[in-house]
Amino acid sequence: VHSLPLSNLDLLSGRFPVTYFYFYPKQPHLLITFDSIVQSLKTSLAETLNLFHLFAGQIVPNETSHEEPMIVCNNNGALLVEARASLDLQSLDFYNLDALLQAKLVRVNQDFPLQIQATEFECGGL
Repeated sequence: VHSLPLSNLDLLSGRFPVTYFYFYPKQPHLLITFDSIVQSLKTSLAETLNLFHLFAGQIVPNETSHEEPMIVCNNNGALLVEARASLDLQSLDFYNLDALLQAKLVRVNQDFPLQIQATEFECGGL
């Protein structure tokens, strides 16, 4: 286990989440379940995190400076949250996602550099 301080660029820009939304409608001709998609995501994430080990660490207070945070490369992994929504993709206002989705997302955990939420919608979309 080793630790790395955050770069000057990281410290200047501050810590704020960068959020991306990807929506996929259900593909009726494919016999794929939400659980199998999540399992595939877990498998590919594990392989990817081996190459980008900083994203598999944790952000903690710096033990020497006690001010600037650092990343402990402890291979704890990313935070992956599975969720189910009681609405379908057609009801989403894609031009105003902030108002609709922010209250439905799992709160950001500042300890993890990488967090993913996979949500199954009532219509079977993702």
